[in-house]
Amino acid sequence: MALRYVTLADLQQFIKTQDKALCLENEQAQYEALITAVAERVEVRIDSYVRHDFEEHTDDVKVVTVGHYPKPVLDIDGPIIDVIKVEVRIGPTADPQTGWSEIPRSQYTWTNPGPISAVGQLIRVAVRPGEYYVLPRYSNIPEANLRPRPQWASGYENVRITYTHGYSEVPLDIKDVVIKVTSATLLGMAVDNSAQFTVLENPRIEAAIHEYFTEDIRRILAPYRSSRMAIGAL
Repeated sequence: MALRYVTLADLQQFIKTQDKALCLENEQAQYEALITAVAERVEVRIDSYVRHDFEEHTDDVKVVTVGHYPKPVLDIDGPIIDVIKVEVRIGPTADPQTGWSEIPRSQYTWTNPGPISAVGQLIRVAVRPGEYYVLPRYSNIPEANLRPRPQWASGYENVRITYTHGYSEVPLDIKDVVIKVTSATLLGMAVDNSAQFTVLENPRIEAAIHEYFTEDIRRILAPYRSSRMAIGAL
């Protein structure tokens, strides 16, 4: 593993637990290795909790199942940065390797429901002049004035998206959580002298991270948490 969301310099700037407090034999070298090992595991724990990572994925390819019924909007891994192309299957018996047809950019658009949302939305838009979206049923627009909005056709693994998504910069909240949990973990290890185990195989690390992954930490991460599991990549 390697640090992805913070640097060793970030950690050393904010962590107050000193190397001598951890009773390490080779203090400086083992201290840096221990900080790094703990922070790496904290980053993995964050990814697991929010169900995604905070890296940028360029030219990623996802295949989406629309399902039994047509849908105007498809949820995909986000935040979406850019969509390169969208393809649909030509027919239900089309070969997976040759049965894709790229659709014009004018026939779809995309959005992110919120600035930190882990889910992006791919939206089918009007393909003929005069088409527009159906408004919610609670609106005051008469039913006669509503027209069906474009839909993604029903099917299994029948929409393929090539796009860039994720985070071009790691959110400050996430960096803050890595530093806070790492710092608390090291402090706890200093108290019970458990850092004297081999650094990279320290059995106390995972238990300590779990202990300091508190409700306050979960509240910070809550807005970033995805309610859906990631779509499998092609």
